Amino acid sequence: MYNKLKKAPKKVQDVVMQMADAETALKGFITAPIKMKLGSRCFKERVYVAPIVDDMLLGHDILHLLGVFLDMQSDTLILDGERLPVSSSFNDGKPTIARVMRKKRVVVPPYSVVR
Repeated sequence: MYNKLKKAPKKVQDVVMQMADAETALKGFITAPIKMKLGSRCFKERVYVAPIVDDMLLGHDILHLLGVFLDMQSDTLILDGERLPVSSSFNDGKPTIARVMRKKRVVVPPYSVVR
């Protein structure tokens, strides 16, 4: 998404981001604060940019700062009383695909484990 911006924000610092598996790390960078909008709420915050398959992930820090509630039953974020749909890939209540990123792309079928 960063590369699609007409006027990309300034890179402030290079970082290495540790993934949840504790073995994988991604090289990325932090930007100067940029204006963003979530629902009807506008805010300004720095952004961590990393090579991931998703367009954007909202981290705990931003969700906490904005006071967002997550309603997992209805797949929505609740921000200032406004319900915002969350994108997910579920079919009949079961995940259709689970992805684990390592040195190469690995697709893990539902109801299985990768070590």
